[in-house]
Amino acid sequence: MTDPAGAAVTASQHVDAPPQAVWHALTDGDTLARWWAAGDAQPVVGHAFTLDMGGWGAQACEATNVDHGRRFGYRFAIGVVHSEIT
Repeated sequence: MTDPAGAAVTASQHVDAPPQAVWHALTDGDTLARWWAAGDAQPVVGHAFTLDMGGWGAQACEATNVDHGRRFGYRFAIGVVHSEIT
């Protein structure tokens, strides 16, 4: 994520689960809605989707980086904040 002044903020999170379980949690709509936000996230580069962030509203997203089963990156809150989740 980058703030308006251009300073980058990087965060890492280790998930103690098999890669297949993490991939499913990130790419299966029903599972994603249970722990993060409802939306039509698809692991296809260029796929535009929204995530319903409740009181923060629907946030525009776009898939940017896909390595099936290993990496799913997407731009989050396009037009609101410059961020990419991978």
